[in-house]
Amino acid sequence: MSSVARPWRVAALITEVDGSSMARCFTHYDYLEKTGRLTMLSRWQVFDADVAVFHRYWKSDTLELIKSLQRHGVRVAVDVDDDIFHLEKSNPAWHEYQQPQFRDAAKRVLKAADGVFVSTPYLCEKYAHFSDNIKVIPNAIDLDLWERAPRSPRDTVTIGFAGSVSHLGDLDLLRGVFGPLLRQYPQVRLTFMGAAPDWLSQEIG
Repeated sequence: MSSVARPWRVAALITEVDGSSMARCFTHYDYLEKTGRLTMLSRWQVFDADVAVFHRYWKSDTLELIKSLQRHGVRVAVDVDDDIFHLEKSNPAWHEYQQPQFRDAAKRVLKAADGVFVSTPYLCEKYAHFSDNIKVIPNAIDLDLWERAPRSPRDTVTIGFAGSVSHLGDLDLLRGVFGPLLRQYPQVRLTFMGAAPDWLSQEIG
């Protein structure tokens, strides 16, 4: 890597622009670019980067691309925000991630990378045997992008959930809770952003 004192050039390879890539990549990189600590390159400029970050980029050619980048002097980090080898069946990616060829390829990718980024200390432990250069980078959102909503009337209590369909299984723990709660406390209001479980409408009527 060049020793020239300039912001690092970073390219992110992302399969899909969604809540995960915003929380894991775009929010962090946008802040670092605004503060002059890195320069973001497009995926088409990845061979000009100092570092390439692969977020959920589990493609058939990922391993070869990583090796090619490394031969060109580009360091590669793999960013992971799930325990992909132990997903709950409720996760939409469960079936794909259970396939032997996927699991074998993912393990090779993790071992080939120069470093691994994870979102929590728990995941750091789970992936530690794949890399001796693993860093915890928490999820982030840019609060400046959100307008402050007017406060609810004082006699209203809002319970909110924000998450994608991959986290709907987490709400199964609350089956049978919302119905009695709303009947006992009619001032409670439920607000879901992103996704809501199918069983909710039947439970609350």
